[in-house]
Order: sequence, then structure tokens, then C-alpha cells
Amino acid sequence: MSSEIKKKKGFYMSEKTILAIILFVVVFGALLVTATFTDLQVSQFLTKFSLPKGQYYADDVFGRAFETIGCSPIYLMLAFAFHIIFWNVFLRIKDMVIKYILLAVSTGCGVAAYAVMGKDVLRYIVRQIGYEESLSAAFITCSMVFIGCVACFVGTLAVRNFKDETIKNLLTFAIAVIIIAAVANGFVNLIKIPAGRMRYRAMNTEGAQLIGGFKNYTRWYVFNGQRFTENEFMWYFGTTDACKSFPSGHTCSAGMSYCLVMLIDVLKIKSKGKKIALWVCPIVYTGLVALSRIMVGAHFFSDVLIGGTVAFLTMLLFREILICKGSHFKAAK
Repeated sequence: MSSEIKKKKGFYMSEKTILAIILFVVVFGALLVTATFTDLQVSQFLTKFSLPKGQYYADDVFGRAFETIGCSPIYLMLAFAFHIIFWNVFLRIKDMVIKYILLAVSTGCGVAAYAVMGKDVLRYIVRQIGYEESLSAAFITCSMVFIGCVACFVGTLAVRNFKDETIKNLLTFAIAVIIIAAVANGFVNLIKIPAGRMRYRAMNTEGAQLIGGFKNYTRWYVFNGQRFTENEFMWYFGTTDACKSFPSGHTCSAGMSYCLVMLIDVLKIKSKGKKIALWVCPIVYTGLVALSRIMVGAHFFSDVLIGGTVAFLTMLLFREILICKGSHFKAAK
């Protein structure tokens, strides 16, 4: 009977794939249920020594450090992807007009990735040291574009050291990275505004006490919309991003490091040590960023859980579609 069902469906999953899916569903489900009922308590415990009462921004060094560099993986992965595309165009496209257009586009995108990362890092640094208002936007933009050009030049030259065959094989990886970044982060940012979940640190401010403080807490599945005007946001919280807690953009961006897992398939890596490293490093980094976001009061447990999971599942989906090409779903005979 089971074999007949498999034939009707036209495919079946290997036992390893089935076990992996079951394990993921059980673990994720358990964590989500836990987060649903303990979000506020977890945040109260983890912010106890890092977020002074009445403040919006935390003083914790660990939290500040990962707030500053937490989003870097998405920019680095995109920059690397554009370097790969650059050399594939250079080596494989014969039409000179199309070649130079694509080279210019890939270079421009690479510069933009580095520049935006630099601007993002600088924004957090100057805010933390209290010089947010002293640097003009034009100066910051010009500086970051210059740094982006230098970083792109160095990165492009570094990738050229790869073998031509490796560069060719990495093209699918590069395309997958761009799609994963767009889909995962697009989804997270699309949800933030209608969700309208107030950040823990926003409820912690003195201004928030005028409107009930922590009585504004809602669970992750409640969609609140944007409850305040821009002026009201500034009046109560001193910022306009006070109600963008769910899901966590930082954790999703950190989760772009999961794309490294695809290198196992693309480069046909056999070493168990390298395979373990390519799985463990993204998990550890994303976990540290997630922890730091809770510690500074920027997000709740469920926010970072969903943010990181969106990145992970998006990677798995496009890894299966573009790189593995359904190898985990074997055709039934």
C-alpha cells in the first residue's frame, strides 16, 4: 500500500530527509511554544544587567558589539556573490557590449554591498559613542562609497585566485545567495510594519510609561499595525522604530551565514571537519546575534527565533531547488 502511494505521488523522501524534517519540526515547535509563553520573562532576565530602567539603548558591550556587526553576513555574502558573477561574466561572455554592461553592474552591486555594510556599522558606532549628529550624511555616504570601492577591488582580485572551474561551479551558489537574501529579508521587513510589535526597550523608556509601559506587550502572533504617528513615536520613544520588534531583521541578516552550507554541495566537500565547520559556524554566529538582540531589549525570544528560522528555511529551500535539484526527493520507479 505504501509503495502504491509513493508511485502516485511520483517521488519519495529518503529516510535521512524525513528524520531531519521531523527533528526540525519538533525542535522548532518546542522553542516557539516556549517563546510564546516566556517572551517577556526571558527579556526581563537577559536585560537585567544591560538595559538600565528608562533607557532605550543598552550599555552592554556584548550587545553593542553584535548590534554593530550583526547584519554583516548578508552584505559579505552578497559582495562575494557579485565577485563570482563578475568573473563568470569576464571568463564566459563573448559579446563585448553585454560583457562590459554586466561587469559594470556586478562591480556596482559589489561596491554597494560593502558601502551599505560600512554605513550600517558606522551608524551604530557613532550612535554608541554619542556623535550621531556630528557627521553629515553626505560625508558618510562619500566615505562609505570610497571604502566600498577599495573593498570591492580587493575582494574581486582575491576571488580571481580561484580556479576557473571553481568560479564556474560557484555561479549557481552566487545566484542562490542573491535570491535567498532578497526573499528572506524581504519577507521579514514586509511583516514588521503590520505586526507592529513594540520592542522591549521601547516599553522600558520613561516616555512609554505615559502610555502604560509594559502593558503594551503583545505576543508574536498578534498584529497591531502602527499605533502611533511619527511625531508620537519621537515624543514617547525618541525613535521611529519602536514598534518593529517582530521578526528580528538582525537575526535574519546574520542567518545569511547559513548560505555557507551550500558550499558543501557546490564544491563537493568531502572532509567531515569542513562540513561540520560550515554548519556549526553559522549556527553559533546567528545564535550569538540572536542572544545579543534580546540582551539589548531590541527583540524578544520569538522575534529572533522566527528571524533566524526564516533565513534558515529560505536557504534550505533554494539550496534544494537550485543546487541539490531535488536530490533529497528521489523519483519513484
